[in-house]
Amino acid sequence: MAELFGVKITDDGAGEFGTFTVEEILYVDLWAPKRNYQVPRFHTVDATYTVLLTLDACRRAFPDLLQLDSGNLVNTRQIQFVTETAFALTAHFRGGKTANVARNKRAAVEHLIKRDRK
Repeated sequence: MAELFGVKITDDGAGEFGTFTVEEILYVDLWAPKRNYQVPRFHTVDATYTVLLTLDACRRAFPDLLQLDSGNLVNTRQIQFVTETAFALTAHFRGGKTANVARNKRAAVEHLIKRDRK
């Protein structure tokens, strides 16, 4: 039985993180945390959940992930190597996936930079 990860919704808005299973879902509807913005809301017997809505919420939920660029959080243990060009730093993962690395985060991945062997 797979667990889903979400943010509990309280009277004050989104709160702490929690998990629930598909079997626990009573129903799903739409919730508007902001004007003109609707997201799924999962009602269970014990609580009501929504999805993680921002990178900041993901950062709080997954503290082991490192923000290597303004738009990403990266599991640095999964990086196979990093390439560096005059224009960019790029983290490479298994399966050909990549993520950008900001220049000011170079020190965090320096040990993974693939050096040309000339």
